[in-house]
Amino acid sequence: MRRKRKSKSPLRYIIPLTFILLSILAYFLFFFPVDIDCGLVAEKKELKNYYRLKIIYDKNIKWVNIKKKDFIDAAAYKIKLKGIRTVYFKPLKSISGKVYSKDINNINIDDTIYKISQNINYYIKDNDNYKLAKKSFLIVGQSSYQFILDEDTIKAIILTEFPIIDKIRVGLSTYNFSSYDHNLITITSKKGFRIYSKDFEIDVKKKEIASFRVLGNKIKILIESPKDSYQKRKDMIITDKRIFISSENPVFITSLKRENGYTPEYYGNLEIFLKDKSLRIINEINIEDYLKYVVPSEMPGYGGIEGYKVQSVAARTYALSEILGGRFSKHGFNIDDTTQSQVYNERPTNDLCIKAIEETKGEVLTYDGKIIDAKYYSTSCGLGAAYDEVYQEVKNYNPKPYLDFNNYTDQNISEISSEENASKFFKDWTVKAIDSSSPYFRWKVSIDYSELNKAVSENIYNRYLKDPDNIKEKWFLNIYKKATLSEEGIGKIKDIYISKRSKSGVPQEMIIITDNKQYKIIGPSNIKFIITPKEFDIETISGLKLKNIKSLPSPFFIIDRIYGQTRIKSITIFGGGYGHGVGMSQYAAMNLANSGKTYQEILNYFYKNIKIQDINEAIKSSME
Repeated sequence: MRRKRKSKSPLRYIIPLTFILLSILAYFLFFFPVDIDCGLVAEKKELKNYYRLKIIYDKNIKWVNIKKKDFIDAAAYKIKLKGIRTVYFKPLKSISGKVYSKDINNINIDDTIYKISQNINYYIKDNDNYKLAKKSFLIVGQSSYQFILDEDTIKAIILTEFPIIDKIRVGLSTYNFSSYDHNLITITSKKGFRIYSKDFEIDVKKKEIASFRVLGNKIKILIESPKDSYQKRKDMIITDKRIFISSENPVFITSLKRENGYTPEYYGNLEIFLKDKSLRIINEINIEDYLKYVVPSEMPGYGGIEGYKVQSVAARTYALSEILGGRFSKHGFNIDDTTQSQVYNERPTNDLCIKAIEETKGEVLTYDGKIIDAKYYSTSCGLGAAYDEVYQEVKNYNPKPYLDFNNYTDQNISEISSEENASKFFKDWTVKAIDSSSPYFRWKVSIDYSELNKAVSENIYNRYLKDPDNIKEKWFLNIYKKATLSEEGIGKIKDIYISKRSKSGVPQEMIIITDNKQYKIIGPSNIKFIITPKEFDIETISGLKLKNIKSLPSPFFIIDRIYGQTRIKSITIFGGGYGHGVGMSQYAAMNLANSGKTYQEILNYFYKNIKIQDINEAIKSSME
């Protein structure tokens, strides 16, 4: 008879499995390592022998216990855990202050430089909670931040309250807008002003002159009475600290007297500081006061009050987009006073301009609730370009759909991307458009062969150093590879032509054929730069001939070639417009204003699907 097999006890499996599970649990409870580089304290509970802290780090939340005898109160900690055990904790320093400048590696807070951690996080504080934020909320000139530091490295930045953006920091360039670096600054006032720093404070009386120069690695300040004064004054101060100038009345920077004879006046505060053995100046001013010297510098009074209103809203919007965008943050300001941003204080303000600014106070343009990049320029060629036709940081996509293609002519033009259509359009000086009365609506430049060959050979190497990926050379059939260029140039040019255009006719690719190679230049700015001689003359539609010009007026042009037996002999560039051609044509805006259009109608004509919104609502929405 067969024996019955004994069944195996389930304990044989349960005991080892239980042991494994308990081991895993013990590992996570007592040994699993967690390193918190910068943990913010969101909540603190006091128990009998320890504090229980709710720590927020990255997107995580963790409760941490710290013995009372070891506890040091702080806003944030560096913590090492093994399971639930706190094996190391270090209180992190917390500071606040004004952001004077920032770049990808450093932040200047109250004139002390701190490093930025590679793993830095940005937070917005909402009551006792913290939520992650965009790094763009850190704005130069603002003080509503808490900085968490480990030694001299910033580990986290907290927006403690929503910033009130009612001022703008303007970087002031030299008298001819050519450089931010000043050798000499001279300031006077009809009412007097105060100069102060961390190590001194002094008053300057009316009509007295304060001059600032570099002295080694310091700033020398000399305060002198005017020549016709009975009481002579000559005080000298030397400092290496940032200098501030304040006054309830405008001060005049006489060293910035413009070529048109105007000596600019500045409201708000001025800052003067050393930068690479030169002086820099920043004007921190209320945005509405700033506009009083932008609007007349950017737009003539020809468009009346409605034209000034258009410019006021566009300029206010553009200023806010620059503040939030942080393009000039490394320099310590939000915007500069040149055509790189908006021209500021090239001309005096006037009553009509001030009235227009006051009647549009706080109005900005938004798209989907966000402040737009309100680009504008002097004169169109009859067509307006979409953003991505001229600015190509994103390929095959327009990231700013409110800046789209526009037809300002009386013709039904949907595109001029072919060479035939572009040539016909730019060579036609009878085209009528909203701004065809501008002297820059049509222009031409004649360049002989030697001048062209010299310009292209010099310019292509300079551009190659700056943007090598978009300078190509032919490799095989119609395949191009990254070019290799030397300072000697590219040889003698046999032909040059535009091989690809955008919808509005902006050159996108240009081919240069030389004795031994064929090159492809990609991008409107590269093409425009490479083909431009150092100095040349322009003939305009108005009959005005401009001498010694250094840049083509716009990127809207065609190249008309005259050939010899083996190569081109000369070219004539036929073009139209003045400026980048994206957004609003100021000349067209003034003409529309004179035709009876309101500023709201005009702004909606140039910027697609936008709204006019209150500045504070728009700022909050743009920062979320």
